[in-house]
Amino acid sequence: AKLVTGLMKDFSFSQSTLTRQPSPRWMAPEIMNQVIPPTYKSDVWSFGMMMLEVLTDKVPFHLYSRNEQVLFQVSSKGLKPKRPKDEDCKGMMSDECWQLLQDCWETDPAKRPDMKEVHRRVLELEQWWEVTKPTPEREAAMAMRHYIGIRDD
Repeated sequence: AKLVTGLMKDFSFSQSTLTRQPSPRWMAPEIMNQVIPPTYKSDVWSFGMMMLEVLTDKVPFHLYSRNEQVLFQVSSKGLKPKRPKDEDCKGMMSDECWQLLQDCWETDPAKRPDMKEVHRRVLELEQWWEVTKPTPEREAAMAMRHYIGIRDD
C-alpha cells in the first residue's frame, strides 16, 4: 500500500486520465510560462525534444541536473538545445534533420510546423538515412572510436 500511495503522489488526475506531471525538458516555453494551455503546436515542440533524445540517447538539456534549472533557462532565457556532434548522434543528424528540430523549437508557436508537415519531413529523413546509413562494420568502428574517445575533428 505504501508503494501505491507513493506512486500516486507523482500522478495527477486530469479529465479521467492518470497522467504524470510534465517535465520542462520536453515542455514548450509558452506552457512553462502558463501563457496558454497545451496545444498541438506545443506538442510539436515536445516531439522535437523527443527526436533529439532518440538521436542522442540523452534527455534534452542533459547538462542541467535539475529540472528547475531547465525551466528557468528555457522560460526566462530562451535556451534551446545546441546541435550535437555527429559522434553523439550516430551520424544521423543531417542538416535537414537539425533544421526540422529547430523549426519544432520555434519560440512563436504559430511559426512551428504542424504535425502533418513534421511527418512529411521525417519520412524524407528516413529516405535519406536508408541511403546514407553506415554498414554494420562502419557502425561498429564508429561506436568503438566513440567509446575509446577518438574524435574525427
